[in-house]
Amino acid sequence: MGTNDWLDDDFFKDLPGFSDEPREPAIPKAEEAPPGMDLLLSLWDDIGAIVSFDELLARLLDEIVALTKAERGFFILFGRQNALEVRVARGRFQTSIDLSQVKLSQSTLTKVATTLEPLISTDISGDENLSTQASIVDLNLRMVMCVPMLSASHKVGLIYVDSRMTTKEFTPGDLDRFVALAGQAAVAVDNVRLYAELHTSVDRLVTDRYRVAGICETAAEIGGDFYELGEIRRGDRRYLALAVGDVSGHGIASGMLAAVSKVYLRREIEKSLYPRIVLPALNQLIYHVARENLLVSLFYTLIDVETGEMWYSNAGQNFPYVHVGNGSEFSPIELGAFPLGLGRGTSYVERSMALPRGSTLVIYTDGVIEAETAAGESYGYERFKSRITRDLQLDPEGAMVALAEDVKRFRGSAGELDDDLTVVVFKR
Repeated sequence: MGTNDWLDDDFFKDLPGFSDEPREPAIPKAEEAPPGMDLLLSLWDDIGAIVSFDELLARLLDEIVALTKAERGFFILFGRQNALEVRVARGRFQTSIDLSQVKLSQSTLTKVATTLEPLISTDISGDENLSTQASIVDLNLRMVMCVPMLSASHKVGLIYVDSRMTTKEFTPGDLDRFVALAGQAAVAVDNVRLYAELHTSVDRLVTDRYRVAGICETAAEIGGDFYELGEIRRGDRRYLALAVGDVSGHGIASGMLAAVSKVYLRREIEKSLYPRIVLPALNQLIYHVARENLLVSLFYTLIDVETGEMWYSNAGQNFPYVHVGNGSEFSPIELGAFPLGLGRGTSYVERSMALPRGSTLVIYTDGVIEAETAAGESYGYERFKSRITRDLQLDPEGAMVALAEDVKRFRGSAGELDDDLTVVVFKR
């Protein structure tokens, strides 16, 4: 899933100490955990056992109920036309609550869903706005907290907790922590839901200097492929950032790590731009989340839009193929290193090359090369190179779609994809 036009000049003007030249940030120490990831980290030791989206929600909610010391907790997601759906309900000590028996303060939900502001009532009996509501009276509730889950671009849902007990009162500090937990939950829920529900993602960018397009087709089981493409402006300079990644394994764990990796990757690119800085920092961050249980292969390149100079680094991803015109043919960019997530001691080399006008760059994951027929024959590099050579004159979107369709035709009766298939094509 890609992102276009991340940043403009105004974003950087407000950053302290900003200059037009990227600066080298400190790489996180091995003992430091990434900020804002407490909720996700608390699940990671046994996340491999989580096999469905609703189970992920239940585990997240169990942690939230325990951390807030509430009696009940609810994940309420926005559906079509902003309708609210109670998706998961949990009680204390990781107990399930029958959704058909759920009663909540509807006015509380409506108010938070409308204003997108957190709400806390530490003593409902003294709150004139809540104490007379039928749902409050029926349930004999004493305390309620409800906060919105917001992603960067839209509303994800609400988290609601309440209690009838008098032994623990919610405090403004509890609400602050609750808001922080909701922010982390929004990242996990929004991105993993996208991985679970979207089968194909396509993005494209067309400018006077270049054309680029990306596609990710997910396998039947949730996988961990992802890509990013976006233009970054610094002063009067324009850069194009391209990345293709693949998390080892399948299932919710891979989907969540792919989502987290995308967030971290974008943040590190915004801070530092260049691969020699971005990959080591990303390696440490992923290590803290996955603790070597899962690894991430990634090819990342930064291209100067005006000059065509390209800086790149490869952490265990398939070698991209480049065609620089002038009667040449596609050739692999042979640079590699260990995948991300191994912690300190892993180094990543940055190299550069010129992409003259007429150049084509193809970045892809192993779902292309390792696709198999029912008889076990692999698509392989020869077919791959032949296909992209044949489609050299197509625009990026046409070339990547032609490749994806050719892979599926090759598989024939083998059925649905057994691995994600991701392709990014850039033409200058």
